[in-house]
Amino acid sequence: MAKNTIDTTYLKNSFIHSEHLFNISPDSAIIELKRIEKECKDANYKEGLALCYARMGRLLKQMGDFPEAMEYMNKSLHLYQELNSTKGIAALKLSIGAVYVHLSAYSIAQEYIHESLEYYENTDKHFELGGAYMTLSGIYIYIKEYDLGKEYIEKAIEHYQKIDFKYGICGSKLNRALILHEQKKYKECISEFEDVIKLATEINSNYFLADSWIYVGSSYLKLGNLTKAKEYLFKVTEMKNVNTQLLLESYLYLGDLYEAEGNYQEAIKYVQKVVDESKKLMLTRNTMEAYERLAAYYSKVSSYKKAFDLQKIAYALKDSIFDSEKTEQLQKLEAIYQAQKKQQKIENLENENQIQQLKLQKANIKYVSAIALLLIISGGLILLIRNSRLKVKAENSKLEQKLLRTQMNPHFIFNAIAAIQHYIVKNRSLEASSYLSSFAKLMRSILQNSIEEVVTLETEIQTLEDYLNLQNLRLDGNLEYKIQGKEAFDSEDFAIPPMLLQPFIENAIEHGIMKTQEQKGKIDINFKKDQSKLYVEITDDGIGRENAKINKNNQQKSFATDITNQRIKSMRKTYKKGIRFNIIDLKNNENNPIGTKVIFELPLLSA
Repeated sequence: MAKNTIDTTYLKNSFIHSEHLFNISPDSAIIELKRIEKECKDANYKEGLALCYARMGRLLKQMGDFPEAMEYMNKSLHLYQELNSTKGIAALKLSIGAVYVHLSAYSIAQEYIHESLEYYENTDKHFELGGAYMTLSGIYIYIKEYDLGKEYIEKAIEHYQKIDFKYGICGSKLNRALILHEQKKYKECISEFEDVIKLATEINSNYFLADSWIYVGSSYLKLGNLTKAKEYLFKVTEMKNVNTQLLLESYLYLGDLYEAEGNYQEAIKYVQKVVDESKKLMLTRNTMEAYERLAAYYSKVSSYKKAFDLQKIAYALKDSIFDSEKTEQLQKLEAIYQAQKKQQKIENLENENQIQQLKLQKANIKYVSAIALLLIISGGLILLIRNSRLKVKAENSKLEQKLLRTQMNPHFIFNAIAAIQHYIVKNRSLEASSYLSSFAKLMRSILQNSIEEVVTLETEIQTLEDYLNLQNLRLDGNLEYKIQGKEAFDSEDFAIPPMLLQPFIENAIEHGIMKTQEQKGKIDINFKKDQSKLYVEITDDGIGRENAKINKNNQQKSFATDITNQRIKSMRKTYKKGIRFNIIDLKNNENNPIGTKVIFELPLLSA
């Protein structure tokens, strides 16, 4: 073939040939792609080279060689970025996200997949959309968000059915069956997987067959049917060209099976294979699980020294997995916080400019009014001017309130991130992931509510419950809280300014309860209605304000108190009604601090 020229039709057929080869001999498929790579390089054909690297990465991923797959996919991504190919970039980000799923880096995987979806959701690319949704379903299954997992599975099936892509339909149904396995519904799981096995056989997919046989085998193992379990698990080990990670998974289950039979020698043999192979492929989680099983088996045969040494290695690996996930999550949260802080700064500047413009507008109205009064003595004109001034004043007041509410966001997010960091350091990664999920939900609620002038009482109470539940998780269940009185009135019919109560609850936890020796305490929130007034009482049993002042820098001001005072001044201008709050120091008979009570008096506002 001549230098700097290439036959694109020939190239396309070569790629199709490599895919057919893969089903027969993966190594031959890789050799074919390396030949195509050389031809594209000789012809300086970057589009073909990018596609070649992408295909190579996908084949290596299917073979279970994830580090090598990632290397080729990144080469392809960089070429597509050079070519400014949005379509190519989206495709590679989707593939890279799928590899990160296999490497257990779920938050990075989500990031890549959602970036890919930003492109595909505006197209009719049903194949790519199905792939993105199916991969996301796998992530949500792992973090035990099964409802979200099912939702994405149905989306994937819907797109795959539009193009009759049976391979994708099979993979999606496999994920649906996997949810039943994770929920320990083993009989239903086996029935669902039989459906998957039938379709996988029809499309000649070794990958889906192996995956299905593993889960059917493990389900029979859980049900105590060791004969059936062995039958399905050995189907996987006897397959040719089986994905390495699936093979390792079958070895782990065979270890469990032989342990159940009391044959520890065979159990150790199979799990040792997992250690040897997963170390080569840098599959840290598989290696850690294998070491834990080996430690248990050696303990059963009274080799306690060996068991102890193996368990030490497993703990070290578990720590390394946790540390990497912790660092990743903290970096991501920091990025979210910095982005939010930047956005709040922009919004604050915009609001301040609007306030200045309104003040100028107000001054101009006064000036025009003075001239008008001199020229035309008319009651109607005076009334018009008065209404205009009132409208400007109301708009000014609303903008002041919005500015004050937006100032609460960075403060809340900063404290929440500090709380999450504390929890991540103290707990295991899976629990930390659950905590982060709760925080994300709460943050969306807080950010949404903070742009509203008022929210329904029901919405504000739900936000407070979510916040208190999050803090209770952080305090390992040592925070008792009650929200009372909401049943006395229809909380959907009444409104309240958002984020008015939360700073005081946060102060009660941070400066009161967290400073007690046991880091344990109670918070009671009580809503009362009296004619046209709403009373809210927040009571805690922390160390009290006097002791809190001793622990704090004397120069440190109470953010919650200052901002709330400013917000209340602004709200009085708007509602023309009495709005106030009072802080009471609670003391026992010996005059020692036993907590704090905050009482709010608010007008009953209609939602």
